[in-house]
Amino acid sequence: MRKPELFDEYSGIGDVRPAITREFSTEIVATILAAGGQKRPGSQKRILPRIAHGENLLHDFLMFRLPHWFCICVAFFAVGCDESGDDEPPTIESRRPIVDHGPGPEASEDPLGARLHAFGQEELSRHEPEGTMIRGELSRGQVEDFPLVFLGTHCYAVLGMGGEGVEELDLILMDSAGNASMTDTREGNTASLGIGQAICPMNAGQYKVRVRVFAGEGPYAVQVYKYQVL
Repeated sequence: MRKPELFDEYSGIGDVRPAITREFSTEIVATILAAGGQKRPGSQKRILPRIAHGENLLHDFLMFRLPHWFCICVAFFAVGCDESGDDEPPTIESRRPIVDHGPGPEASEDPLGARLHAFGQEELSRHEPEGTMIRGELSRGQVEDFPLVFLGTHCYAVLGMGGEGVEELDLILMDSAGNASMTDTREGNTASLGIGQAICPMNAGQYKVRVRVFAGEGPYAVQVYKYQVL
């Protein structure tokens, strides 16, 4: 008896089709089980004998002259799906260059401004600061609004930091109708808008950033950041 070949000519059609042997079909299933995470003890022992003897459903199915490219794709997929994808595709954020925020305030002269500047470099290294820092001082429960103009060609973010005595600082973005469109979710005396969900208006418009001291009292500083998308 001649040794069974993986590919024999399929007479009558004129192309090459796989004449799948029982050994090859058994190998396919073993590979698929291993790649698919079938780690239960004895699972392969229960399945493979049925393939190799008598009720070989996979072998009978493959013998229906499936296209050879289909069987090859199944084998390659089974072998390749076990590879771990450690390399994640680059995001839009990672493609933008890191921006120099320039020299910040001296910590000895302006500790709050220096901390906010460092906070911006850490959280928004690919944004550029927009304008100057917004400063103020509030007591518990007080709020203060500052008008902003956002362009439809940019995305924005806002960072805030409370000084000594401020225990909980909040930032709220208000649209032109006076509705709160985004609210800070950080706890403590730091606050942010537009980090997890970018602020990218479709058109230019008037906005307000509302600063609120929820607990404590003291000074605060707020900085707006942006990057161009169009």
